[in-house]
Amino acid sequence: MRYLTPSLAAAAAVLAGCASTAGPPGPSPQEQIYVSHAGEPVQSFRLSGPVNGWSPVSDDKLVVRTGVHEAWLLSVDPACVNLESAFGIGLTTSMGGSWVQSGFDFVRFDDGAHGQRCRITDIRPLDEKAAREELKAAGLRG
Repeated sequence: MRYLTPSLAAAAAVLAGCASTAGPPGPSPQEQIYVSHAGEPVQSFRLSGPVNGWSPVSDDKLVVRTGVHEAWLLSVDPACVNLESAFGIGLTTSMGGSWVQSGFDFVRFDDGAHGQRCRITDIRPLDEKAAREELKAAGLRG
C-alpha cells in the first residue's frame, strides 16, 4: 500500500486544481456585453455603401457600422486568426452585390503578416448605443 506524504498530497491537489480549470477561456466581459445587446440572428443585411466603421470584439467577432444608427455584430469562422490586429476590413457581398449573407460572404482583412478571408457565420443586429453605455459604465473600452 502506498501513502502520500504531505508534500506529495499538496502537489496532487495543485495538479488536480489545474486539471479542473483547464480549457478554453470564456468570453471577455467586453464580448459578453456586445452579445447581450445583439438581437436574434438574421440571414443577411443590406450594404448600401461603404462600411462606416468597425471594431474588433474578439478573435471571431467584430462590430460593423453600416449607417449612422445601424450596426451589426458579425461572427466569423473560429479558424480565423488575428482579427483583433487587423488594419482594416472589407466585406464581400452576394445576392446582387448589395447584401452580406451569413454562410456565404466573408470578412477580408490584413493583419500585417498576411491577408485573410473569413467566412461570416452569424449576423446579429446590434444596439451599439446601449452596448457602449454599458461598456463605459463597466470601465471597458468599446
